[in-house]
Amino acid sequence: MSIPQTLITGANAGIGYGICRRLLLMDLNADLIITCRNKQRAMDTLGRLQKEFGKSINVKFVCLDLGDMRSVEVAVREIRSLFPHLHTLIFNAGAGDFNGLSWGAAITALLSNPIHAITHSNYKIQKIGTRTMDGLGYVFQVNVFAHYYIQQRLIDIHKRVVWESSLEAYPSSFQINDIQGLQTPYPYGSSKRLMDMLHVSSKKDEYLCHPGVCATNIFRDHLSLPLVWVMVFLMYLVRWMGSPWHPVTAEKGASSIIFCALGKGDSSYKWGSGTTRMGREKIRKTVVEDCRMEESLEVRQKMDALYREWRDKLMNI
Repeated sequence: MSIPQTLITGANAGIGYGICRRLLLMDLNADLIITCRNKQRAMDTLGRLQKEFGKSINVKFVCLDLGDMRSVEVAVREIRSLFPHLHTLIFNAGAGDFNGLSWGAAITALLSNPIHAITHSNYKIQKIGTRTMDGLGYVFQVNVFAHYYIQQRLIDIHKRVVWESSLEAYPSSFQINDIQGLQTPYPYGSSKRLMDMLHVSSKKDEYLCHPGVCATNIFRDHLSLPLVWVMVFLMYLVRWMGSPWHPVTAEKGASSIIFCALGKGDSSYKWGSGTTRMGREKIRKTVVEDCRMEESLEVRQKMDALYREWRDKLMNI
């Protein structure tokens, strides 16, 4: 199978790195463009890929800091100048801005329903009201708006878009009058719910997916190493108990993203990475819950207005 030119944000670790590996395993000549926050991370990622797949792989990089809109615009211009035609944009990079765990809530949840507790970790404590240097909600900008800006700026040169959402895209975490998630105690869930809502009014070649529950840095960063291993053990345990959403490893978590990047399945659904009890990959389709078309169009109008505002601001940099 030939993999056409594909851009992957946040490719240096976790799901993003897993996506790169899987694409190269499918096609050693895959034409990949990876983005990382700085050149050092990009070179490290490229070096690891070359060590495994050979120095002749066709992987290029662009520096991109999603938390800095100036960096986003500079990256867009570089992409446009170097790659006049892109086939697929995979919006994988993200941030959670977590601040620890509510241990009491975590233990209570584990004792009452372990599968639900390890799937829907509502006991994570998140910072409220964090802004970027641009004055935008930090999680909102990194997870959604900077990607939306890239999509719009490259609208004439790409064919397909894959948005990576989450199981934590709860309707209750999002408020229409707070699309940047500055007031909610769940800015991560708010950003992913916004992503889901935008999908309802998206075009045919826009895909929405999620990686299930994986042991990536987004939760490791606020756990000590022994607790990381405990959490990984619990993930395998609840998978054996029957949870459909625990790929655990980043590469298995990337399965639905690859599925969507290849244009498989109906793009109107939300596709998720799952497994059987024994760990065999199983991609499952779900729907975006409790979102009417009018609501989706309303948030899209807000995003379009913000996009135009920033496009004009960055025009002369």
